Amino acid sequence: MAETAMLKKPFILTKPLEAYKGSYFSEVFVWKAGTPPVAVDISGYHFEAMFRDSYGATDIIKTLTDGDGLILTEAEGKVEMVLQTTDTDLFNVTLTASKSASDIPYKDFPFDIDAIPPDNAKRFQFVKGVLRVYGEVTRSG
Repeated sequence: MAETAMLKKPFILTKPLEAYKGSYFSEVFVWKAGTPPVAVDISGYHFEAMFRDSYGATDIIKTLTDGDGLILTEAEGKVEMVLQTTDTDLFNVTLTASKSASDIPYKDFPFDIDAIPPDNAKRFQFVKGVLRVYGEVTRSG
């Protein structure tokens, strides 16, 4: 078996990903390495993502794993993160008074995706970022 490919550091997203409470969300990440960059075959890897209310929070809002919210296309190095409508409903976005009608309340939720190598060596961060979830205006109750 080939040596486990490790990332020197995670892919750190410089802008928040954007989702809407109660809506479907999807984002694809591709693991590439080398010069020129080529996709890393992630066969045998397992992936896990966690979303929290803040970086210091102990409670987990949502966990995704490969086969349950993380869809892998192994030969292409792709990890697709999927949140169903029921998943984005879990993110508590407090609706507050806005200064103008165009201000849509939102909250940022930190997340990361860890990669677990086939040889079960130490897991490492694959992606690190923030999911910005916008609140609903039209809702029942």
